[in-house]
Amino acid sequence: MEDIPNKIQSGLGIVADVNKHTKDGKDYLEIKVDPSSFPISYHGEFHYRSGATRQQLTGIALTEFITKKTGVRWEDVTVDGITVDDLDAAT
Repeated sequence: MEDIPNKIQSGLGIVADVNKHTKDGKDYLEIKVDPSSFPISYHGEFHYRSGATRQQLTGIALTEFITKKTGVRWEDVTVDGITVDDLDAAT
């Protein structure tokens, strides 16, 4: 009962409640996880479920997925240390 929440925390970086229940003489575990508006990585990898398949997201697909889920666009992100003098008017 103590190992499962710790493994979830180390593998996914999220907190989950684990409860043991008994019904009709059989024991089972309930794992409760709050919804997240941000994608969760599994050991540093992001995956997307499509039907019965699981696709690992990398590169542009990962960027588009995170952008879609969070609603943040690349032009909304600020970059520290940039001044007006660093901008190229021709570009």
